[in-house]
Amino acid sequence: MELTIIVTGLAVILANYLMVRTVFAKVSQEKEELTARLGAYFETDGEQPSEFSNTVDIITHRMGLKMADSIKATFLGIQSGEARNMQKVTSAIEQDMLGQKSPILATAYPMLSRILGKSPWLQPLAEQMLSRVGAPKNGDNDPTPPSNDPVQLPFSY
Repeated sequence: MELTIIVTGLAVILANYLMVRTVFAKVSQEKEELTARLGAYFETDGEQPSEFSNTVDIITHRMGLKMADSIKATFLGIQSGEARNMQKVTSAIEQDMLGQKSPILATAYPMLSRILGKSPWLQPLAEQMLSRVGAPKNGDNDPTPPSNDPVQLPFSY
């Protein structure tokens, strides 16, 4: 009986040893294959760059494009803001100049004032048209309707 226990114990120890040795051999083989695959990923093939180098190149290229787009959008946003502010200042100056030249146009006709602020060359045309529709001149109470003469534009097409 004792001999059976000893033989069984030795058989279990031998089976465990063989199992550990088999597992160790399998792990070593997987480790070698993984090392070979990773080595091939990082090593160059003559003139060809490695796969890792290609991956890093693609990532940096895309990041560079994203950064350039971001910088461009920021810069253009600043420029467009400056352009809007410049347009506001220019429009305000034109409005003030229009008010100095013809206070009636600036106060009595706000829509016309805006149009003339953007297109100051139309001011003579507006004054000519308003003179036909406006009140009688020099205190004259003549209620004759305005003439039907064509309006002369300050430019031609």
